[in-house]
Amino acid sequence: MNAVVIDTNVLVVANERENSNDLSESCIEAAQNALMCIKSERVTLLDDLGLIWEEYSKYCTYKGEPGLGDAFFLWLFERQADVRYCRKVSLTENAEREFEQFPEDEDLKKFDRSDRKFVAVALAYEGSAWIYNAVDSDWWLFRNALEKRGLKVIFLCEKEVKAKAAGKA
Repeated sequence: MNAVVIDTNVLVVANERENSNDLSESCIEAAQNALMCIKSERVTLLDDLGLIWEEYSKYCTYKGEPGLGDAFFLWLFERQADVRYCRKVSLTENAEREFEQFPEDEDLKKFDRSDRKFVAVALAYEGSAWIYNAVDSDWWLFRNALEKRGLKVIFLCEKEVKAKAAGKA
């Protein structure tokens, strides 16, 4: 069973809240389908500092509704202590890189500091971990540097990510 790290934007898109009018139906469906698949076929990774969970809780409700991202959030909350569904990975904070587990790599120096926790968790996990992303273009812009580090990023909304990245380039 593969372990995954889920960028918060996947839950937001699955809830159809992230500028839904700008997203294709296939993008929203991809985020929703990914979360359903993760529930039955993957282990979700979180950090032991609670940073990923804290970010999820800013965008999702503990009621588990109205969206599928909320439903996944509640499902994960109820199973976060069950290693069949969720594992916590130890992170060590670092003033310069955010986390000791985030690579000291010139190619990743400008990677979004708020997303470094996801990379650090994936790299610190004692197995292989995929990172799921829906619409955050930084993942696309830094995909080659991340791949060099052995990270596999799953782009659920590749068309939207490429368009956003082209606007930043």
